[in-house]
Amino acid sequence: MILTIIFFQFSFPLEFPPKSYYISTPIHSSVVSNLVVIIMNHRLLTISILCLVLISSGLPQEHPDSVDYKKVQSDAMMEALNLLEIEPFELGFDKLWATDSTRLKRVEDMMNNPLAIPEYVTDWGEILDFIDHDFATGIFEISKDLDAPVDASEVASLRTPTFIHPPSDPLWCHRAIHEIWAGFGRATPWLNKAMYSLSESDREAVLMIAPSLWEDEDDSTDNGLKGALHRSYGIEIDTSRKVDADTLLHISAKFDRHALLMGAIAVLNGIRNAMPYLDTLTTIEAKKESESISGKCILNIARTFGNTVIGGPEDNVYNGEYAVIIDVGGNDTYNGRSAGAVGGLEPPYGRPYSVIIDLEGDDTYRSDSVLVSLGAGVFGVGVLIDMEGHDVYQGWHLSQGAGFFGVGILADYDGWDSYRSGYFAQGSGQVGVGWLHDGGGNDIYTLDAWGQGFGSMFGFGILNDMSGSDTYRAGGRYFHHPLRPEDSRSFAQGFGMGFRPRGGGGIGFLYDKEGNDFYNAEIYAQGTSYWYSLGMLLDRSGQDIYNAAQYSQGAGIHLAVGALIDQDGEDHYYSKFGPAQGEGHDLAVGVLVDNKGNDTYMVSGGQGIGLSNSIGIFIDGEGNDTYSTTESAFGQGSVRAARGFAGAGIFLDLEGFDHYPRERPGGDSLNWIQRDWGIGIDLPRDVITPEEKVPEVDIQPEDTLRPVEDIFHDAALWEVTENRLKVRTAREALKLKGMEAIEYVFENEMDTDSGLKLRAIKELFDEYPDFTASRLIPMLKNSDPEIRGNSIYFLGILKRTEAIPQLIEMLENEEYKRHWTGIIWAIGQIGDSTAVDPIIPFMKSENERRRIYTTVALGKLKNPSTIDYLIEALDDSMLTVRSAAVTSLANMQDHAFNPIFNSIINNGATSLKVNILGKIFAKIEEKKEKNPQKIAKKIRNVIAPFLDANNPRLRLETAITLSKLHNKKSMKLIRKRHKFEDHPLVKPAIQRILEESNSR
Repeated sequence: MILTIIFFQFSFPLEFPPKSYYISTPIHSSVVSNLVVIIMNHRLLTISILCLVLISSGLPQEHPDSVDYKKVQSDAMMEALNLLEIEPFELGFDKLWATDSTRLKRVEDMMNNPLAIPEYVTDWGEILDFIDHDFATGIFEISKDLDAPVDASEVASLRTPTFIHPPSDPLWCHRAIHEIWAGFGRATPWLNKAMYSLSESDREAVLMIAPSLWEDEDDSTDNGLKGALHRSYGIEIDTSRKVDADTLLHISAKFDRHALLMGAIAVLNGIRNAMPYLDTLTTIEAKKESESISGKCILNIARTFGNTVIGGPEDNVYNGEYAVIIDVGGNDTYNGRSAGAVGGLEPPYGRPYSVIIDLEGDDTYRSDSVLVSLGAGVFGVGVLIDMEGHDVYQGWHLSQGAGFFGVGILADYDGWDSYRSGYFAQGSGQVGVGWLHDGGGNDIYTLDAWGQGFGSMFGFGILNDMSGSDTYRAGGRYFHHPLRPEDSRSFAQGFGMGFRPRGGGGIGFLYDKEGNDFYNAEIYAQGTSYWYSLGMLLDRSGQDIYNAAQYSQGAGIHLAVGALIDQDGEDHYYSKFGPAQGEGHDLAVGVLVDNKGNDTYMVSGGQGIGLSNSIGIFIDGEGNDTYSTTESAFGQGSVRAARGFAGAGIFLDLEGFDHYPRERPGGDSLNWIQRDWGIGIDLPRDVITPEEKVPEVDIQPEDTLRPVEDIFHDAALWEVTENRLKVRTAREALKLKGMEAIEYVFENEMDTDSGLKLRAIKELFDEYPDFTASRLIPMLKNSDPEIRGNSIYFLGILKRTEAIPQLIEMLENEEYKRHWTGIIWAIGQIGDSTAVDPIIPFMKSENERRRIYTTVALGKLKNPSTIDYLIEALDDSMLTVRSAAVTSLANMQDHAFNPIFNSIINNGATSLKVNILGKIFAKIEEKKEKNPQKIAKKIRNVIAPFLDANNPRLRLETAITLSKLHNKKSMKLIRKRHKFEDHPLVKPAIQRILEESNSR
């Protein structure tokens, strides 16, 4: 195992965590070099090896008797396809109808293999987990999916540091700068190669359209952005020239994406090689000053690649453009085009590289009126790395991890951060890569549109957040005229988009590893895509909320693939309109998979829908789920044909007790087919989720040798998670202490109002019930009311009948009035039916709670003499008392039947009396000790006339009770009532009774 870890340490680019040193000596062995090539060409081999290493080191493996969820899912899918008489390969029917449109091979593969989509999405999550901060390896992986694969041997040539050992020279801090510059130098021939085939007119077109390509045509505030990049450098530009998606498609065909990605890897490896030199920068005094920087610097020089600064530990303010900023500390402010790289311009304009590394502090990055910033690249590579602190990122368009014919990376490793930007931001890529990585903290992401893991033409956009409960908001600025003018467009949160009709899109991926997250968007969002694109959202864990307006939550729209995978947690999905929640529309594929949790799904139409020749796949793994849809034909597995043929809609719920819309054919533990090619399967499985096991306690001598007050302290802790063993051990030790522990409790803890302490005391008293009862009874007259109350409570818990006389005596004494409710509760717990007379008067108490507990106690005592009082309580002024009376009478079963029955005959029927008869009959029928049909006939003859009662509730309760009798005559009476029923609530309720009867 050690050799394997060493191999990984030296074979891959090292990550950039704050405050750490690195081994910078490269390994030159040809054997290792060959292994690197092999591993980097097999993206999941590395993950597999690591998993084997961890397993071999003793991690627990899956229990052989546990449920194989992957197999259950696969088997259910095969069953669904068998019922539809579809072979798996048929799901890959021809969806590539726009033959003159470009498309990535990966997108094509997913359209042709819908069943492979969930695994592909989760594989990318594993890749991001494994590479962590190693963005160079990430670019290597991305290159494969952008049809511009980078060869591992090429990458190896870009890894070697310029300096092997830190020199003793006091200016050795220059080494960090030299390594970054060396990365720029290695990247330059690659960037030149990337643009080699582009004419000056091509470069001008890209730079001119970059700011305005994603603007909203209905929003006048964006007018004038075309050519804004040139104008920001004082360059005159003719914006009357037509530049559109077709222009960009033509230019992108000449642009060398492979060379661009190699250039990005060179820059990233230069940053990696600089990392060993950063930690001791704080030991160097900052003396230099600059007009463009507020605060002193360690280094401030101008070189070929642009201005380079090492900022000191104070709160610095940076203005202008820089090739490199390394800041060692302080709460700094960055204004302007920070970490924004703009190439393709003749010198002295623009800079193809821009890197910021901020080591610590609560920093503010402000570029809310500057295009291309905060880790963004256009014809260049921009990288922003912030290692520590609660930071604020205020950006505009093309920012915060944006690559447009370039590569942009923003990486924040720690802190509770806030990100705000315009459009094409927060992990957006087009003809390149945009990547926003956040390592931890409860973060807030706010975006106007087109971002948060957005990929367009030949682009890959990633937003990955590795921990924390995060908030994602996309939309609110550009409204969806004319279709949904009250809802805004988002195009975000794992979204891919192409340019119809000829420009296929890219891959957008939002990955959130853990936390209770809130995803808020409107139209087009959350694992969705449009036109030969792939949009993915993967959330590993947490109680998450997905909120959207339309085209969302695992929807593929117009020849595209959308997928949302949530692996754990009790989640809530809401989309005002479909297509949504595992729905494909127009030769597309939509997938939603939620593996675990009691989830709620709400949408007008969705949840496994194949709309207009598409594939819709919805899978919920386990949990008690609720499904809500309002469109009559499009919910839980359905299709709509077009062009004379259909696709397929597949809905699978693999476990749990689930709730469906009543008007749907679907239901818990049922199979159903809708519109020939839509299917739903709700498996009749109830997987018992493993509860937290009570740890086995192995009491050691030292556990009982501690002072009893210390043991009691631990015994009274909250018995959850890491406390379980401590609490269990302490409570067992208390029991072993015996009389010493009991005396301690009686002397020190009987006046407690802590529920946790009462739990600990209860376990101790349960161990010695007779002795503790003998001590508790005298304490009923203690002068401390808290001690009296706790004594009453424990005597009830211990069910000590010898306490009844004294408890009754206290009920008759006004001095103890404050305890009367507790005493009544205790008498009910003890269950001595001879104690009913003293508590019956409290049925008339003005105190509501006292009436409730008296009613409950009488039900527990089950003395037939109390039934008339309970029947009288059915007319109590408070719902709480009436409901308690219903429960108590129903629990008395045989004793209560005749009194209730006679009360109906003699005193008239009420809805509650009829309700109780139904409950009692159900229990009689279950026990089968008497003749149920004879009793059913008796009930029917008496209550049937109430089907025509003036009281609508009485009519309904009569219908419900008659339905419980399970005989034809009763159902005939109910059907007759249904014909004439006109009450808007009663009629549909009776309708459901009839439907449920027909289904039995």
